[in-house]
Amino acid sequence: MIRRYFFIAALFLIGCSNGAGEEVPENTPLPLEGNTIPQNTPPATVDSDLIKSAVDSVVSTRVNPFLTLAEEKSFGAAAGREVLTSVNVTAIAYSHGSSYAVLNGAIVKEGDTFDGKQIMQINKDNVILKDSSHEYIVNLNK
Repeated sequence: MIRRYFFIAALFLIGCSNGAGEEVPENTPLPLEGNTIPQNTPPATVDSDLIKSAVDSVVSTRVNPFLTLAEEKSFGAAAGREVLTSVNVTAIAYSHGSSYAVLNGAIVKEGDTFDGKQIMQINKDNVILKDSSHEYIVNLNK
């Protein structure tokens, strides 16, 4: 039994002694394996359209994340409504008698006018607006 502990201790000491006593100069960078960044790399060019589409996909007011914006607009168009993405609906207080919604920070109710459009209907998850020529649907930002 003592031999076993002696053998384990000897292996431990041999393993610890590899590289022991070597002095590493101060401010020496640690070696990285694999993920090194080459020095003097020019900055990447940024495509503004790519950034805009990335922001639009993150800050989305769409209901179905599995549909593209064009597909979701076509569903609104099928009902004769255009999906309005410039308006942000952050909250809806829905009741059969009177419902309220928060559109771009403004509290509105059915019949009010917002940005030149009349609030026609406030549903549980969207608001329907109408101007002189179009009907719009704005989905609740979840």
